[in-house]
Amino acid sequence: PALAQTHTRTHTHTLNTRRANMLKSTQAQQHLPRRTAPRVARSAKSLVLSRRSSSRSASGTAMASSMRKVAILGAAGGIGQPLALLLKMNPFVTNLALYDIANTPGVAADLSHINTSIQVAGYAGDDQLGDALAGCDLVIIPAGVPRKPGMT
Repeated sequence: PALAQTHTRTHTHTLNTRRANMLKSTQAQQHLPRRTAPRVARSAKSLVLSRRSSSRSASGTAMASSMRKVAILGAAGGIGQPLALLLKMNPFVTNLALYDIANTPGVAADLSHINTSIQVAGYAGDDQLGDALAGCDLVIIPAGVPRKPGMT
């Protein structure tokens, strides 16, 4: 019993020390200057900002200086849908083309209800692939077949 009490006291002291350190760290971070970079999701940041040509307005917000069309091939899948949502919210994209073998017009209709200036179009089937890719600055392909048992 005495050993258990000592262990419990040591564990409690360790937890209290960690909490105090985390509180100090949080308080120190609150005094840091705010970042001036545009707020963009990290996964889309490396893709869309690689050819960045933006200007700053008087208020400090990033504004796209050129038209950017992005196509997502596989947009109706489990990765393509949230990726399309992130790109719909991205200020550096002006036109979003969604392509998949089925169900893409529905995904495009859902995304078009989000209040941004980005134009969204859905394309489905082999005959519309060329239309989806016409004039694209960036093509992202999250399409694929889910793994089956035994696949590596």
